Amino acid sequence: MLYMPIRFRLLFALILGGYAVLNAQQEVGCKQLYLDAKEAYKAGMIDMVPELLLPCMENGLEDNDKIEAYKLLISSYLFDYFPDKAAEQMDHFLRDFPDYNVQATDEAGFVQLLNKKRTLLVLQQEQQITEKDPEPVPEPVQVINEPDPEPDPASDEPEIDPEEAERQRLEQIRLEQIRHQQELAERERTRKNREPRRAGGSGGTYSATAPLLGVSLGMNATLPQILEPYSTGNPNLVESSYGMAAPGVSFGVFYGHPLSERIELSGGLSLRRNNFSYSSTPFSFTSYSCTEHQMRLGVPLWVGLYLNEGSIRTYLKLGVEMDYLLSSSVTASRSYESSAFSGPEDVELEKADIKAARNPFNLMGNLALGVKLPLERTLVFVEVGYSAGFMMANDPDSRYQSGDLNWLIYHVDSDFRINQLSLMAGLAWKLNREGE
Repeated sequence: MLYMPIRFRLLFALILGGYAVLNAQQEVGCKQLYLDAKEAYKAGMIDMVPELLLPCMENGLEDNDKIEAYKLLISSYLFDYFPDKAAEQMDHFLRDFPDYNVQATDEAGFVQLLNKKRTLLVLQQEQQITEKDPEPVPEPVQVINEPDPEPDPASDEPEIDPEEAERQRLEQIRLEQIRHQQELAERERTRKNREPRRAGGSGGTYSATAPLLGVSLGMNATLPQILEPYSTGNPNLVESSYGMAAPGVSFGVFYGHPLSERIELSGGLSLRRNNFSYSSTPFSFTSYSCTEHQMRLGVPLWVGLYLNEGSIRTYLKLGVEMDYLLSSSVTASRSYESSAFSGPEDVELEKADIKAARNPFNLMGNLALGVKLPLERTLVFVEVGYSAGFMMANDPDSRYQSGDLNWLIYHVDSDFRINQLSLMAGLAWKLNREGE
């Protein structure tokens, strides 16, 4: 047996004891850092999470604490839009916990990245197996084309009876005469319809086939529709809403060209100011409300159908409109709940430019119902309409690049599109053609 002097044995025991004490202190310290990082994440100080957790990820956390720390770190990278760093930590997570099962409380971004990484691993494994054992290539199959059978002389159609041929000729002549009479009657109706009509009591004339040049002015109500919610907190638990604000103003000029007595094609330019609001309670201790103002220039194209005859005519219009965002600004305020905080004052944000966070183009489908009343060489009309947006109003790539709206107000854009109600009135001047 190897003899060790007493002083060396004492020194060795002190070294082992000191190492155990340092390990215990590190584990307690990392546990506290994890709790601090969790509080910072809840308070919206996302950039502090990696600084607190990264020193403890390799050594210092165990079992469930390490799993939760990984999830917190990956979610913070996704929130700050660092996808490469989030993917790197997910690789480490799957290396340490390959059999992890998704929990109901896991955030959507974390679950999506986890499923994506696992799918990539499965595809890589299948590719490796395919490269080792490639499938045999099937031998080509020769197809022999048989010649088409010769036509059967017995299948030829029988000759038409002379009496039957004469009867068909007379019937064709009769149908031609009926068609000619219908064309004459249609021409007579068109000629009468082109004659000027007297507008009862107004002293004016109304030509149903005269082109129109008009202007319109009215109000609109913007109705945002959420497609997918996002929030600085958990979107599934946060109370958020998008809705109407003060009515906006719409102005337009248009040209209408009649295609027939009842159908009209029109197009023009529109200028609209849209107002809408959104509010949320991202955390239990604070809530905010925002009002957004947009200015849009649109190019509408309509097909109109007159529903009745007479001097006062109702009509239905169906069309599409492509518009361009000229400007977009937001005013916002965030307040603290008195039950949670008594000291901090409300946060105010005045007229921040967020055009970069919006989709500059929008395609809308339009439907309108209106009434036209003829006056002396003019028409007065009133119409109500509804417009449905087909494109997202926000830019997903700029969701976390709205500056103070993100970091002071704690707002993150949900994916949404814009619908709209409108009430318009206007005047149209008749451009009578020569000879009318």
